[in-house]
Amino acid sequence: MKKFGLLLLALVLALGALGVGYAAWTDTVTIDGTVNTGEVCMSLVCPFSYLDNGQPPDGPDGTGYLVGTSHPSADWNASSTGTAAFVNNPVHMTKNVGWITTNCDDLTSPIEEVVITLHNMYPCYYNHISFGITNCGTIPIKLDHVTFLDAEDVVLDTLTNDGYLALDLSKNQVNDVEIYWGDNFGDQIEPGEHWDLSFWIHIMQDEGIDFTQVQDFTFKAAVTGVQWNEYPLD
Repeated sequence: MKKFGLLLLALVLALGALGVGYAAWTDTVTIDGTVNTGEVCMSLVCPFSYLDNGQPPDGPDGTGYLVGTSHPSADWNASSTGTAAFVNNPVHMTKNVGWITTNCDDLTSPIEEVVITLHNMYPCYYNHISFGITNCGTIPIKLDHVTFLDAEDVVLDTLTNDGYLALDLSKNQVNDVEIYWGDNFGDQIEPGEHWDLSFWIHIMQDEGIDFTQVQDFTFKAAVTGVQWNEYPLD
């Protein structure tokens, strides 16, 4: 047995002398090249278009009242509230009392903000606003959500799909403006493409507001787009 053990030891020593052994193998692969990243960019296109384009006074006597309903500045009214106000056909009036102005505010893209001011409002006033949105980047984007804020940037509500919401712009715990936003959420906008978006506005009856006095309301709609493969944001 001793002779066998001595034989194994001699064999190991001989292999060591010959440089035979075991070792771990490692290597590194280096890739040389350039990685190009794209740009996410979304831009609102002004000016806007309105169903009611008027700005008083526009009547023959300077009062804002018109003769007939064919005048392009004549107000539109809707008598119902809720989603029915946007489903039923509004009525073209014979007056030009209320009007709307908007302003595009380019925030940190891809967030764009619309400042909307409702002038000389009264219950039942109705308007439809349409505008453009352009993918000014190099990556496809999708419209993720729209956030509505008051004039002091306090968040009022958010829409992540087409639909209806009501807002309390007077801050008296009673909703006084309702909106219906068209459906473009989740659809892909390719680089360079231009899309049309739109929404409807209807003034509700608010007993806490004295509509015999001039009533102006301002709110904001912040439109947020995301890279196509990041939709939806959670």
